[in-house]
Amino acid sequence: MTAQRPDRIINENKNIDLGELRLYGIAFGDINSNYGWGKRFKTNRKPQKVERVSSACWSGYTSTYLLSQSGHLYHVGFEYPFNSNTPDTFEDVLEGDFFLVMKKSFFGSRTYIPFKDGIIKHDQTKWIKEPGEEEKNSFF
Repeated sequence: MTAQRPDRIINENKNIDLGELRLYGIAFGDINSNYGWGKRFKTNRKPQKVERVSSACWSGYTSTYLLSQSGHLYHVGFEYPFNSNTPDTFEDVLEGDFFLVMKKSFFGSRTYIPFKDGIIKHDQTKWIKEPGEEEKNSFF
């Protein structure tokens, strides 16, 4: 499988250092289910139709999220990296308990960053790091 483009996260929270981690998903429920992806986040927003997809972005779009200083996560848009579509912008706050699924690269091991009642857990000892082979083929 070709490495996929990560979603974009804008980090305005000075208490969180994401370092080289990139956003590859948002999981609700049990992260031990669905091969470590839990119940995947599905937005109520509909992305635009795209004419082209790439092997590096099968959906034709990526989502943009904003981690606010208050610790809330907002879904703020769609970008269309391989199409001429104008990016969509909006602001939907994610609520409830969920995890950011972060990796240094597409083929790397996952780090799950928990949110409780819609607010990130700043304590990195609560972050769950998946055991596994370290990063390989870091394309994005």
